[in-house]
Amino acid sequence: MVKKMRGKKVVLILIMLLVTTQLMFYYPELDVVVKAAENILLYEGFENSWPPDGWSITVFNSNGNWTQTTTGVYPTASPYQGKHMAMFNSFYSPSGEKARLETPWLSKTGYSSLILDFWMHHSTYGEGGLDKIVVQLSGDGNTWINLSIISRYSSENSWRNHKVTIPLEDVEEDFKIGFLGVSDFSGNMYIDEVTIAAPPVNDVGVTSVSKPASSFIQAGTPVNVMATVHNFGVATQSNIPVKLRIIGPNGYSYEDTTTLHDVLYQNQTLEVEFTSDWTPSDAPGVYTIRVYTTLQGDEDESNNGTTKEVTVYLENQLYESFESWPPERWVIVDNSVSHWEQDNVFHEPHSGNYSAYAGINPGGEADCWLITPRVEIQENDVLSFWYTTGALQDGYATFEVFLSTSSSPTDINGFNVLLWSSTSSSNEWVKKSVSLSQHSGQLVYIGFHLSNLTDSMESLLIDDVLGPTLWKPNHDVAPITLNQPENGDVIGEHFVNASVKNHGASTESFTVTCSIYRLRDETGAPFATLVYNGNAFVSNLGSGETTNVVFTPSWDAAEYGFYAVNVTTMLSGDEEPWNDYINQTVYIDLPFQSGLRVEKTVWHPGFKQWVNDCEVNQGGLATMRITVTNTFDTPVTDVNITDALPDGLEYADESTLNGKPVKPNLWDNHVTWSVSFIGADDAVEIVFKVNVTGCGYQVNKVNVTGAVIEDDHAVAWSGENDTATIIPVDVTPPVTKMVLRGPAAQMNDVQWISNITHINLSAYDKCSDTVTFYRIWYNGEWGNWKTYTKELLLTKSCTHIVEFYSTDSMGNIEEKHRVTLNVDVSPPTSVFETGKPFYNIDVDNETIFFVSQNTSLFINVTDTKDCNTGLYQILYNILSENGWTGWLVSDYNKNVSFTLPDMGFKEEGVYNLIYYSKDILDNAEQPLNAVLVMDDTPPETTLIIDGSSFMDQQQRLWVSKSTTLGFSAVDEGVFPAGVKETLYAVDDESLHSYKKPFTLTEGMHTLRFLSWDNVDNVETMVVKQVGVDVTPPYTDVDYEGPVYHEETRVWVTSETKIILKGYDKESGVNTTYYRVDNGPWFTYTEPFYIPWQGEHMLSIYSVDHVGNTQTVVNKTIIVYNTPPKIKIDLPKKGWLHVFGKPLFPIILRKAFVVGKLVVVVSVQSNQSIMSNVSFLVDGKTMFVDNKPPYRWEYTERLLLNHELQVVAFDKLGHAIKELLPVFFFSL
Repeated sequence: MVKKMRGKKVVLILIMLLVTTQLMFYYPELDVVVKAAENILLYEGFENSWPPDGWSITVFNSNGNWTQTTTGVYPTASPYQGKHMAMFNSFYSPSGEKARLETPWLSKTGYSSLILDFWMHHSTYGEGGLDKIVVQLSGDGNTWINLSIISRYSSENSWRNHKVTIPLEDVEEDFKIGFLGVSDFSGNMYIDEVTIAAPPVNDVGVTSVSKPASSFIQAGTPVNVMATVHNFGVATQSNIPVKLRIIGPNGYSYEDTTTLHDVLYQNQTLEVEFTSDWTPSDAPGVYTIRVYTTLQGDEDESNNGTTKEVTVYLENQLYESFESWPPERWVIVDNSVSHWEQDNVFHEPHSGNYSAYAGINPGGEADCWLITPRVEIQENDVLSFWYTTGALQDGYATFEVFLSTSSSPTDINGFNVLLWSSTSSSNEWVKKSVSLSQHSGQLVYIGFHLSNLTDSMESLLIDDVLGPTLWKPNHDVAPITLNQPENGDVIGEHFVNASVKNHGASTESFTVTCSIYRLRDETGAPFATLVYNGNAFVSNLGSGETTNVVFTPSWDAAEYGFYAVNVTTMLSGDEEPWNDYINQTVYIDLPFQSGLRVEKTVWHPGFKQWVNDCEVNQGGLATMRITVTNTFDTPVTDVNITDALPDGLEYADESTLNGKPVKPNLWDNHVTWSVSFIGADDAVEIVFKVNVTGCGYQVNKVNVTGAVIEDDHAVAWSGENDTATIIPVDVTPPVTKMVLRGPAAQMNDVQWISNITHINLSAYDKCSDTVTFYRIWYNGEWGNWKTYTKELLLTKSCTHIVEFYSTDSMGNIEEKHRVTLNVDVSPPTSVFETGKPFYNIDVDNETIFFVSQNTSLFINVTDTKDCNTGLYQILYNILSENGWTGWLVSDYNKNVSFTLPDMGFKEEGVYNLIYYSKDILDNAEQPLNAVLVMDDTPPETTLIIDGSSFMDQQQRLWVSKSTTLGFSAVDEGVFPAGVKETLYAVDDESLHSYKKPFTLTEGMHTLRFLSWDNVDNVETMVVKQVGVDVTPPYTDVDYEGPVYHEETRVWVTSETKIILKGYDKESGVNTTYYRVDNGPWFTYTEPFYIPWQGEHMLSIYSVDHVGNTQTVVNKTIIVYNTPPKIKIDLPKKGWLHVFGKPLFPIILRKAFVVGKLVVVVSVQSNQSIMSNVSFLVDGKTMFVDNKPPYRWEYTERLLLNHELQVVAFDKLGHAIKELLPVFFFSL
């Protein structure tokens, strides 16, 4: 019979397992969660209804949402306790989408303080993903205060406990806590075991290890260990025992104890210091520092301690945290637009105070290198570093790490071995480790390279680079800093000096040279002119030592301007010549002298005079004057007059210098005039106009500088500044704009919004405070005028009219605005349908859709309610172990149809379709789910035979007439849709449905059959030849050896093989049986013998392959093993015979015959079996007698001695002979 689909519950479980692509983990049922009930304000383990009683969910976008789940995927997670947990679906939600899971309203009455305690799952899934949960507090349900921001991404997969102090002083009475999930489209987030409770009485713990501050420590360096201790309890504490334990490589262990004697109040944190410094061992690697409290009576030991991991490195090992810049012996190679620099602004360093930052200026593509000192790679060496890309997006830049075996790090072409590269971004610090084993034994430089970056606001930062052993050359000295001159030094005598260091292993003596060039950019002048050469000698500088060298002679800087200073070490045999020089540009300035005066005034149109301050209508023009006077008795040249306009003033493009029009230089709201010469005791006057655009006092400052000339040379600089103030007067009414924050759409001159669209009435007045008023028309009635204090929400559907205007504090009133808004509050409705073929089963109130590759799938949407926009989109995705489509979005007002292969899924399996629709206002229905099982494998049908059957070598099936035939069909595949029907036909019949087992008539038949499943997968037709055999076989007996057949009997000997042969023309003989006399039946397998002499009854029969049995056949067989006995009666031995008669005895031992020979023989044997007697003379047969009496007469001539021989034969081949010597005399 056809096998039907069984175990639907099991099928569903398997389907769900595949949908999640992970195994389920089951936890024991928890009957109760043990808590200190008197301190608990709220406990929720998410084990029952969803959302939990009193809880609520606020969805801000169409995708992000909180749900209850038993098993997490992307990343994989199981509940922290129990069988359920809460999940925010940030894996499925585009970046920036949010939803808030909110507790019930709670009362703070009776509590002086409260602690929120919950568990959150952190994971490495989606490296660098910024999915996060923001813990919030609200006292009114509208305004939310951020209490803590917790990122999901972590360097390890684990549940972590989080405790957040609730600031009860920020709420009046009732409050609620919100868990705001914020998606970065990376990985789902899970929380469990939420508790809000009063803090315990006695509870202290270490919250952080503050020292060592760095995560990297040089071996042998004493380290002061400090930690922060927090009082989580209500009771004030003191004399708190604190313990330190450090675990390191090779079984290393260190312990210390101290006591925090200071008084520690509730929620207070203090630092504790261990009196003994910890000195790390010489074994490099990761050390775990654990600091914990051991307060007697502590009520919560789970928060007693914390750990910090530090990496210990050797003195001669590459380590750089970029705390000094440039790092010693590192090389920086920048291009014209990109550069490496020290940073603590773009991103907080991974450790310490600084990191290395690679940025770019607009106008080109990044190509900058940060190169390590030379290192010597040994087996198993690893390069590790931390990096972050800040706000950089994936694919916007390439970060590469190269290796060079060149002798110089400045040979960029030598960096041709790529160790690692990435185009991924992360706003968090990410650790990267690169194996260097394959370069063991090489001396190399390692270069960090930034390329392809073209946006100046994006960047790359690295920190805490740890690597192989630093190579120490025998001979290597280098200048490291220029100490004198410095930027801003003034003209005059300078004692040029610099610091040099011996990086090599040997003590060195060497010369250091210095050259200084005057840099100019005047037309026709050389760019660089040598103005100084000096040198110094360094004697016996030890390995690793630094010294300061002063160059002789001193340098007299005669001109102000820019100079290039070059310092070079001159060591013969220096093994790293690339670092033998430094080049630094410095600016030499002039000394200051007072004498250049400036006055800034503004024209007062009412007073008609220049004044220091003046009222001007906001939006009007003001006239400004700058007077510069030279009080020196020598000229002043290169006079720079810069007016720094405040933000509320703009240059009006009218300017005169001593009454003549002049065009100033404008930059960043600064106006600059250049005056080449002001004579002694002379002055210049500049007049210009500005637009008054700002409000409030506009203080306008002018700054003047110039060079004082003596004997045609600049000997000093002089300058001064002054201010004037413009006071704007507001005469303009406010301007109010309606801003729709949230879903909004303009269609056919109709403005549509939803019931969550925030209507913001934004009044702008440049100079005054404003008040906005509004009223709303709905359903034929105007509401009262109201003062606008917060954003409006229109929660009822259909048409609203909003009128509004604003006034400012100066009494300026704007005209009324009128805006018509249509409100759509209803989402569209989606329906999932399947084309043919398909098959559905319902398991636990959920429908499973079985489909094939050819099944069309449809998502149809309606959006036809009153006041609906009618403009919708469908969002859908398909997830399976074979991949994920990502979210797909339909065109507006276009229903979706597809097959699974259209979506790239051609493999059988389980597919989870998630879909929903939303209108143009983001009114979205809850996501819907359809479990699809694609089955493309047809059933397999097996012929079921009930009774005797046999398959011959021609693959013909033989059955008996009583054998019944039937079919069993099994649907194959990953998850089969199940067999729908089996069809069959016999001989020339048409295919028809199989209902029950059947038999066939005698003879050979052609049987055809096939099955098809519930999604129309059709099996290839099976054709079989089936014969019905009703004729029994027959059996022959053959004999091998002596045998004699009588009519009813067969004579044999005990040496005669008896061979049985069965015959059947149809199904063939299966078995032949025999027995002798009334003995047991034997299965005939080989020829046999009957050893017993005498008469026997042999019984035989055969059975064919379908059970037809031959009637027993009996045969009489006589086993006869006795040969005949023979005697020669005539002639007689020792007698004379004449003409055949014996006369008398003679003395001879022969028979003497005269005349004819007469031989008479007597034979003793069973006559039924006796055959004949042969007569031989001298071995020649003379006569054969076939019947008794056996007699021979011989009348031919025969003389002398001869041998007479007679032989008797029976029919079984037995023979006996008798010899008689005879003397003949016959003529």
